[in-house]
Amino acid sequence: MSGAHQWETHIDQALRPLGESLADEIKPMVWTLFEIIYPDLLGAVEGNPLEHHPIVLGHMMEIFKEDLFPYASVEAAAALALLHDISPVEKITTQMVAAARKEDPARGDALELRRRQNRVLHMREGSSMAHRRLLEMNQRWGGIAFDGETIDVVCEAIRIHDNPSLNIPIPRANWLSVAFREADRLWMITHEGICADLARKKRDISDPDAYRRQLDANIDRFREERSLYRPLEPTEGPFCDDQTFFRTRTGCTVCNRLSGEGKKRVAQMTG
Repeated sequence: MSGAHQWETHIDQALRPLGESLADEIKPMVWTLFEIIYPDLLGAVEGNPLEHHPIVLGHMMEIFKEDLFPYASVEAAAALALLHDISPVEKITTQMVAAARKEDPARGDALELRRRQNRVLHMREGSSMAHRRLLEMNQRWGGIAFDGETIDVVCEAIRIHDNPSLNIPIPRANWLSVAFREADRLWMITHEGICADLARKKRDISDPDAYRRQLDANIDRFREERSLYRPLEPTEGPFCDDQTFFRTRTGCTVCNRLSGEGKKRVAQMTG
């Protein structure tokens, strides 16, 4: 039995927002694709733990049900969620760059260049790898699971999905990419995402103060991303609030839900 099968329950849970009928319809396709890319995801765990992918898939399915249909197919939305981080790169955060600059501005500048170029490589190589895996999926499927148009849409979304980390906005005209950026970033304020950030920093995940600070810092990142769009709001809006970058109603709702759950967890850890 493949190691991928331990994640079947997670995939089922991720598809649940679609409703039983649609979830049952697309599960064979989603599961086959997950099995194909599982070795790639194992090779990319330095950047993201395995649970990142089904959790982002779940967010994407929530947003798809309320905000994407009929602007994109459920197949494209699911494939994008599973394939987006298929290319591994060294994880360099803006906080790491800031710390390096305090010690040595030149070293900090070099680290920032590497951070930005790693993002570019991650997206370009990820798009290329995704293209190959989707073609492999069709071959294994014995037919067309993903047609040429869907492959193009998914691979283009992967090619730009981290553009805001390079200070490049994602245009509203590409609504699939807008929705996916939200689904992906929501990982940051899940319990699993916060714990991954703390573990990367070698912080105690059971420390309520460390947990709260990480939650607050990650929510602040959503506010920072909104600043990219301030000059563009007449054409790139409307946004769901005046602080964060969320443009889908469901993405904003999930953000508020996860934020509330995080604060409740901190209170429980403290009490």
